[in-house]
Amino acid sequence: MGAALKLAGAADPAAVAATLAEARRQGMTDVEVTQAQSFRVSNGAVLLTGKGTMPDATVAGCFIAARQNDETMLIPTVGYGEYEAQSCGGPTAIAILSSGSPVRIGVTFRGSSPNATGIVPMVIEWDRSDNTLLIDQALSSKAQDSGVTTIAGLRPLVR
Repeated sequence: MGAALKLAGAADPAAVAATLAEARRQGMTDVEVTQAQSFRVSNGAVLLTGKGTMPDATVAGCFIAARQNDETMLIPTVGYGEYEAQSCGGPTAIAILSSGSPVRIGVTFRGSSPNATGIVPMVIEWDRSDNTLLIDQALSSKAQDSGVTTIAGLRPLVR
C-alpha cells in the first residue's frame, strides 16, 4: 500500500468541465458540480460531487465522480437506484476514509422524501486500477440505519 491519499485543494476547471460533459453524456439534466465539495487528490486524481437529474429519475439527484488519467467515471447516488425515493439537495461533505484497495470515500448528502428531511450518508468504493466507483450498499445502509450524519461518523465503519 502506498502513501495515504489526502484531499489536496480545489478541483481544477478542466476536471469540472469533464465531469459536466460526462453527466450530460449520461443524459443528466440540471447538472452542477458542487465546487465546495470537489477536490484534487494527493495522487493527481480529482473527486467531484454535484447535483443532476438522471433521464429516468422522478426526483432531483446527486452524483460522485472520479477523474483520473483524463478519464471521468460518474455514478448517480441519492435520487436514483436504492435511493430513488429521496430527492437530493446536494452534497454536504466528502472525505477519503481509507486508502486501501479499493479506496473508500465517505460522502454526505442533503436528502428529502415526502416524510422526512435529513443527511444521507454514503460509502463509495473507488478502484483506482480501472477508475470505477461503486456504492458500498452494506456500509451505506449500516450508516443510515445507525443515524450517521457526518464524515466522522462514517470513519469507524471502514476500520
